[in-house]
Amino acid sequence: MFRRRFVILITLFCFFVPSVQFSAYAGEEAVRVLSFQGEVKIFSPGSDKDTGCAVDKEIKAGDRIKTGEASHVEIAFDKQKMNIIRIEENSDVVVVLKGNEKIELANGMVYARLAKLPKGETFQVRTPCVVCGVRGTGWLTKTDQEETTVSTFENKVFVNGLKENGEPMEKTFWINEGYERRIKKFENPEKISRISDERLSKMREIMNIRKEVSQGESSGTWKKMDRAGEAESNREKQEEGKILKRDDKKLDEVRNKEEVEEFTP
Repeated sequence: MFRRRFVILITLFCFFVPSVQFSAYAGEEAVRVLSFQGEVKIFSPGSDKDTGCAVDKEIKAGDRIKTGEASHVEIAFDKQKMNIIRIEENSDVVVVLKGNEKIELANGMVYARLAKLPKGETFQVRTPCVVCGVRGTGWLTKTDQEETTVSTFENKVFVNGLKENGEPMEKTFWINEGYERRIKKFENPEKISRISDERLSKMREIMNIRKEVSQGESSGTWKKMDRAGEAESNREKQEEGKILKRDDKKLDEVRNKEEVEEFTP
């Protein structure tokens, strides 16, 4: 009887342990450099030595990425390359990978385009001023440490200002497609403003078209990425306008220290 139980335990152990190892390895394997151009430096946690950038290079939690003038790097957060960020020139980013918080933008500008996140997860970007993100959308985050601008070019994004202790403020505000908000350090977001058609088209072009490159060179073929919900109906646009008006009304109420309904991302 003892021998039989021992065999059963060993069998279960053999099935369980490899599955855990595979799952952990698959998560690490997913975050890799998709393409880059110009000067891109990658530093391991606690190190000031550049480990170099290359297509398909694995990015680990805690890695710091810095880009120079006229440079950028695209990183895929899944093997299917559906969830991508693009770090623009003169930017300083730490890849956090801590729960829903994926990256910390210390300075500069980052595009994010998310198409397929695991169930129950969100993709969040933190700056010195805000934490923002959502489950599936496209947006641009830009910060100079004292002020952050969050611009949405697909679907909608939530944003929370940060307290002095780094914790998110209680009230969450939405930024719908085609709009943006500025958030100053330790303050609630400013009123929403519309993005010009020219800027909106440029943002969509940058993240809807990806260039496949080798070793960071400029040669390659362009491939369009799928974009769900390209055309929005008139009914949806009308509803969007109503949401924006309600959102800004509640923002005014927050500033007047009145009771407001709390949004939940």
